[in-house]
Amino acid sequence: MREKVEFKGIRGFVQMARARSLPHAARESNIPKSRLSHSLRRLEDALQVELFIRSERGLTLTNADRAYLESCRQNIDSCEIAASAAQRAHNSVSGKIRIGRKR
Repeated sequence: MREKVEFKGIRGFVQMARARSLPHAARESNIPKSRLSHSLRRLEDALQVELFIRSERGLTLTNADRAYLESCRQNIDSCEIAASAAQRAHNSVSGKIRIGRKR
């Protein structure tokens, strides 16, 4: 049975793809390099594919994984938009306000 795909692994994958380097992604996201590497390995194990070609010069996506990356980016962007909307709704003031004269 395959492992479950975790959101943090997908998010780390997108961060690494944008940065094209594990150390750069770790710095930009303020997540330890070892944690990002571990989450990438778990994602790859769950998907049963290697997402990057690793070299001394950095990370390169395989052609097959570019479509997966685009789908992941869109989903992460949607989640971030939804989270912002939920926060705005929670922080907004609602209800009736009565203003009366003091007698």
